[in-house]
Amino acid sequence: MTKLTPTEARQARRGFPVLVVLAISVAIAVVAVGGVALFTA
Repeated sequence: MTKLTPTEARQARRGFPVLVVLAISVAIAVVAVGGVALFTA
């Protein structure tokens, strides 16, 4: 295994993929809350 400096180890792709994951997780949460609201009404 290659040794990495602490700076290299912290380097990660940021931006668009993180926003996509966040948007998908929020959408799933909205659907889940909506489903609970429909079945408890």
